[in-house]
Parts: sequence; C-alpha cells; structure tokens
Amino acid sequence: VILPAGYPSLLPARFLFTNSTLAPTLLRKVNKSLNKLAEDELGAPVIFNAIEQLSSSLPEFQRHFQANQRRKELEAAQLREEEQKKASAAAIQTITDAQYDGEKLGKRARQKLKAAQKQRLQEQKEEQNLSVGHKKRLEKDKQAELAKKN
Repeated sequence: VILPAGYPSLLPARFLFTNSTLAPTLLRKVNKSLNKLAEDELGAPVIFNAIEQLSSSLPEFQRHFQANQRRKELEAAQLREEEQKKASAAAIQTITDAQYDGEKLGKRARQKLKAAQKQRLQEQKEEQNLSVGHKKRLEKDKQAELAKKN
C-alpha cells in the first residue's frame, strides 16, 4: 500500500498486491479492482475496505480466471486438432498426387499412404456392414410379414 502525502482527502491510496502463486493476468485484475475502490472512496480511509474486498472477491476472481483459462485451453486444443486434420489430409493428398504423377515415394510417404488407404478400407467395410445389417433387417421384416399373412 502506497499512501501519498495528500491521503485520504486529496489523493487515493495506491495498492500493489503481489502473490507468486497467482497468474499475472489475475494480479492485474485484483490490483485494478483495489485501486478503483480507492479512487471511488477518495476522502475516506480505504485500507480496511480494500482488505475486506480483497478477501471476499479474490476467490471469485480465481474461479472466473480458471474458467476462462479452461475455455481458452479447450478452444486451443480444438484448433490444434482441426489443424492436424487439415495437415494430415493435405499430406495424404500430396502423397496420392505424387503416386499418381509417377514420382517415386519415400518410405514415410508410403507408410502414410498405406495408413490412409487402410483407414479408408475400414470405413468402407463399416459402411457395407451397416448396409448389410440393414438389408438383413428388411429381409427379416418381410419374412415376418409373410408369416403373419399365412
């Protein structure tokens, strides 16, 4: 706490709250809040009120800060995932283009191409299994209808 010569009637007290365990962004917010309180209560002693505000609002500041951090981390993770998908798709396309252009592929490029082809085959099999399962269900339904008619 910095008390200028004209405190409390002419100049407000200045606060500088420090804590090595809190993030700098959070410390700036706390200090801004304390100094705004001091400016709002110019002409009155404010140190006790500032300490009370600090003790009551710091947990809320921390919760809000942590929620924002989690949101930002989630957004960053989603962005990284999207970029990896785009990069993977671009790499597969480049490899495929090189294969069809008659260029010789390196070992890593061949591995990526095989993995992409394997994944595509697996997806196609899953689609076929779904359609086969759907056909089987339709056949069973038809047989059940015929049995009901007879």
